[in-house]
This record gives sequence, C-alpha cells and structure tokens, in this order.
Amino acid sequence: MRTIDLSKFQAKPGLSGFINNLQGLMSYGYSWQESRKNQEELVEILGSVLGNECVLLRDVNIPKVNRPIPLVLITPATVMVINPKSQQGFFRAEGKLWGELGRNDKYRPSPHNLIRETWLYQKTIEGYFKQHNFSAPMDRGVMIFVSPETVVESIRPRVRIIQADGIKNFARELS
Repeated sequence: MRTIDLSKFQAKPGLSGFINNLQGLMSYGYSWQESRKNQEELVEILGSVLGNECVLLRDVNIPKVNRPIPLVLITPATVMVINPKSQQGFFRAEGKLWGELGRNDKYRPSPHNLIRETWLYQKTIEGYFKQHNFSAPMDRGVMIFVSPETVVESIRPRVRIIQADGIKNFARELS
C-alpha cells in the first residue's frame, strides 16, 4: 500500500518537526495530534495486508473545510473515508446515534457524535468529487477503532464500524 501524507504540518526531525507539530496543535487542537497517532497505528496494520494497488491519503485538506479528513483509501474498486479512533470503553452505534455506556449501565448520547463526524467526512469527499465532475464508486464511511479496549454494539449504523480485532479482516476484504 502506498501512503501519501498531505498534512500541512508533517512531522520532521529536529526543530522544524517540533514547530510543525505546534502549528498543527494551534490550528486543529489536541484532537489533531491524537488523530495522527491513530492514523500511524492503522497505516501500519493496513500496510501489512493491502498491496501496492491501494493508495492511502492522510490528512486530506479540502478547500473551505476547516478540518482535514483523516484518511481516504483508494482501492481499485472503491474510494472510502476512514476515521481512525482510539476511544476506550463501551459504546452503541444505532443508525445515526452514538452513545456511551454510563455509570448506571445505560447508554446515553455521547457529547461528540463519532458517527456524524465520519458521515460528514464522507459527504465532504463526495461533494468535492461532484463539484469537480469526478465520479468514483464510493463506499460508506468507515470508523475504525485501533484500541482493543473498545467494544461497540452496532445496530444498523450509518457508517461502517470496525473494532481493533477486525482490522486485518477488513483489509483482506478490500484486497
């Protein structure tokens, strides 16, 4: 798998890498740095399974969109947006709702809806392609949890959800 890093703030050795990292944090917040770490973990796993016919774009910047899209995977069959996450705990994905298990053993809506975030990334790419008269088979967005300490109960979610133990199987399906 070929990987192309499109980040404005790529990590470089030395002082310039520190400055780039600081600029990325100032522009996108702490979640950007966490997203980069999640991407690196996922790239390592996917790279061991996918062949050179696949291309993975990291931190895709779309004009007039204030946040980069974490990963866009281009395979011979499809284009898909991947949103890698490292949250730990018990979650429920139902339709477009994202909930987390509370202290009373009941799921409550999470303050940050990861399904919506992934879906919006997917729609942004689709809109960009449409705006530039480019057509490609698009798969629904994929949210991948790189932490093995994550359990997600899925009930027909709007995006595809892959847990840590299913990442290699997901990659095998694509190749």
